[in-house]
Amino acid sequence: MSAIMITLIILIAARISKWIPTYRNRSYRLIVRGVFFTALFDFATCFLENGAFQSQAWYIPLKYFFDSGYHFFHILTGLFFALFTFSIINLAIEEPVRRIQLFLPIVITQVLLVLNLFFPVVFSYDSAGFYHRGPFIFLIYVFGVYYLGLSILILVKYRKTVELKVVRIMAVYAVIAMSGVVIQTVYPAFMIGEFFNSLALILMYVNIETADEIKDDKYQIMNRKGYLSQVTSNVDNKLPFLSIFVHVSDMHETVVNGDDYSHTAVMREIVAFLKRYKKESWIALWNDNCIVLDAHVSEARTEEIMKEIEERFHEPWTVGESTQTIGMTEWMVRYPQDIQTIEELAWKTEMLNDIRFHRHRGLLHFSEINFEELGYSRHMMELAGEAVRKHSAEVRYRPVYDVHLKQFVSARAIIYFPDGEGNLVDGNAFVNPAADADSLAEFDEYSLTDAAMNKDILMKNTTLLEVSTRLARAMILKPNFEERMKRICERYDADHTQIMLRISDGTYAQLQEEQIEILRRMQNNGWILAIDDFGMGQSVLSRLTDSVIPYLIMHQSVTNSILSSKQGMKFGKGIIHAIHGMNKTVTLTGIETEQQAKDAIAIGADYISGPYFSEPMPALEFCEWMKARGNYDIQ
Repeated sequence: MSAIMITLIILIAARISKWIPTYRNRSYRLIVRGVFFTALFDFATCFLENGAFQSQAWYIPLKYFFDSGYHFFHILTGLFFALFTFSIINLAIEEPVRRIQLFLPIVITQVLLVLNLFFPVVFSYDSAGFYHRGPFIFLIYVFGVYYLGLSILILVKYRKTVELKVVRIMAVYAVIAMSGVVIQTVYPAFMIGEFFNSLALILMYVNIETADEIKDDKYQIMNRKGYLSQVTSNVDNKLPFLSIFVHVSDMHETVVNGDDYSHTAVMREIVAFLKRYKKESWIALWNDNCIVLDAHVSEARTEEIMKEIEERFHEPWTVGESTQTIGMTEWMVRYPQDIQTIEELAWKTEMLNDIRFHRHRGLLHFSEINFEELGYSRHMMELAGEAVRKHSAEVRYRPVYDVHLKQFVSARAIIYFPDGEGNLVDGNAFVNPAADADSLAEFDEYSLTDAAMNKDILMKNTTLLEVSTRLARAMILKPNFEERMKRICERYDADHTQIMLRISDGTYAQLQEEQIEILRRMQNNGWILAIDDFGMGQSVLSRLTDSVIPYLIMHQSVTNSILSSKQGMKFGKGIIHAIHGMNKTVTLTGIETEQQAKDAIAIGADYISGPYFSEPMPALEFCEWMKARGNYDIQ
């Protein structure tokens, strides 16, 4: 009856195993098999002891074999339980100390069982076939209790990363299992040890942490909780480790046979590709557009994996009749030994996933990043987004001077937002064109809407209206992008041919041919386009020579560098001459003094702007400022 009950329990356990997370299945199956074979040998021994076969010549060796197998699998079950405990909190057993802890007792047990063939050191049978314990039988039980105790100690040590209910359930399992061993040791005829063991096993796993708590069902990989659980031992043991983050920021969505080939489809394809590395890493979904691999390999091998990812996904591929492209970056993070807690790791890693740090693939040294500054920037970005959504942000305008016409010809729009203390701060200092796509689209439309609403004020004394929160790639990739921008202008009866749209240097460098074609079409339809932040090292020269975009706006750091010395002036003059050779104009921003303004004109700049003329002003103030100056000539 005991064997029948054990078999039923094993079948139930096998049935519920489909609920078990993939990366735990192996350890759980080992437990089930260990219990099953222990019970099988126990049942066979019990069957032989009914007396019907004691006169047979094969009785003693066969009974010895089954009894030895019973003890051996009894210890293996304890070992499998320890392995299961390790797998629940994702602890690696590669370290020599852990290998000794786990496998040395098994080796000793096997040696004892072999010795028992010649000497009754564990157990023996008399002439009547009755079972007698040997002097070292207690070691068999000591090792079994050792494995259960080791598992409990592991759970207690890492209790912060495992739910308390899991610790309690596994502790109950250990108590029930050991109770069965004690009962059968004291009363051998009961033969119920494995029944206790199996019952504890099924009770434990019915209540254990469910798969959806650590696994993302959509992609069939671990979620963020699983990843953090995986690296817990590294943090607790002060071990450095490497992780690769693969971040999909933008993509060109297409429709194939009526189905959207959307962001989710791309993520699935990337996950499928990354699963080839499962022997070398744990894969987890960090957030909706970021996958993380915790690499168990060297830095050189990690770089090889990154290169393989780049080769697979950084080139466009065909979906139906359309070319599919995505904006994707991958970066390797070297985590140091001085991470204090898993909580610190979590919130700092979340900040690292701000895409502004990762315009290119490469290695990030965790300990070299200023997290205080990063946290402040992230907080300000959140305030900026909230201000735009609540319409509490304010668009201000800075005048731009035309060197050839010798007058101010445009208004450069800049969004200001409350910093939480009542002060308005420059949004361009915190809103990066490579950051969150939806927020950037909101900024772009907010800026354009304000400019269109105030066109009558801003255009009174200017010939060009410049909108300047720098179009993000996400905005360009939005469905019907040009139509969306045009509708804003039409809503306020603004002429879109008098509006300049600025695209950051980094954004332009990431655009694929299809997005370039969108800009080319807009250019032909009268939109005025400019590449902003030029000189930051993002653009490829060959793309600039072929570009239809006629305006290049230098970043203010480049302006300061050029105008800081005579050598810089010569260099700047050469750059501007080369740009003019491509039939493009140059704007130098960040002009702070009259001398800088004169030097900028001297080296050939077409337009200049900066605090020397004015800080950004609200629309009405800008109008009055322009009216007071009229034509303005820098002598």
